[in-house]
Amino acid sequence: MAKKTTSPSSVFLKDKVVTNDQVRLKTYSTRIAPGKTTLVFVNSLAMPFDMAEHFLLKLRMEDEYNIVTYTSRGVPRSIKAKQIAVGIDQHVNDLSAVIEHYELKNKKVVLMGWYTGCNISIEYALRFPEHVKQLVCINGFFSVLSPELYTPYEKSMIKYCTGIYKSLDIAMAYQQSFFSEAQFRALSQKLGTLNPNFITPSYTPFSSGMNFYLYANALHSIVNNSLDRWEYKIKLSNIPVLIIASTEDKTSSYCSSELLYHLIKNESTQFYSVQGGDHYSPFDTKFSKSVVSGIHSFIH
Repeated sequence: MAKKTTSPSSVFLKDKVVTNDQVRLKTYSTRIAPGKTTLVFVNSLAMPFDMAEHFLLKLRMEDEYNIVTYTSRGVPRSIKAKQIAVGIDQHVNDLSAVIEHYELKNKKVVLMGWYTGCNISIEYALRFPEHVKQLVCINGFFSVLSPELYTPYEKSMIKYCTGIYKSLDIAMAYQQSFFSEAQFRALSQKLGTLNPNFITPSYTPFSSGMNFYLYANALHSIVNNSLDRWEYKIKLSNIPVLIIASTEDKTSSYCSSELLYHLIKNESTQFYSVQGGDHYSPFDTKFSKSVVSGIHSFIH
């Protein structure tokens, strides 16, 4: 295991994992203590660590659990860098590599995903149920189960990504013409998803033609993955699932989280509604205490 480093302002130790296809992933963890449950946070695709760190520190769960997280492959990436595969299979394999790196495969972990991180977490749990104790899904990208539930934001992103995922040249031209940070800010404001505190990290997937191209390919892979399998597979694997959804979320669909809950509903499935909350509210001080209480109750 590589030498870990940390900064005085952070509780997270920095490390790295090199995958089988030679992609380097940055990983972060609290000090792994024997006897503690380990919570692996799977961030939304292409979101930087500082956003994950902000969220996790707001939840203040580091005393109760070992926490592990990592940055997803592909973004940010230099235009001079070699193109890499970014499909759902690669993201699931990356999560597997991180879990193996921290020697957690023989210790069942709690997977906690946010938005598209929920899709990766669920797909991993379906493939490796023996490694997963529980699933926590926060404001997930579950509209893929029923496209009529796409939010205006999701419709826009899928429309753009469908047009560019096959061509880096198109992605670069499109990014330069339509996706400056100011234009992204304006679109987010129009669609009701703007949060001034997170506009810069949220812009990361669109900050260059290469980033946009890889993000489009990753999103296209998730959208086209056969997620209708979730219902019976989760029932068969009997993995407890906690679905957390915010009623005023303009990025992901609250109704799609309800749909997933009813599809897989069994004795070990729970639904927690963040009343009045938006896409980021579960990590907001106003809401986080009650969200963490719900997570603690679910895990224990």
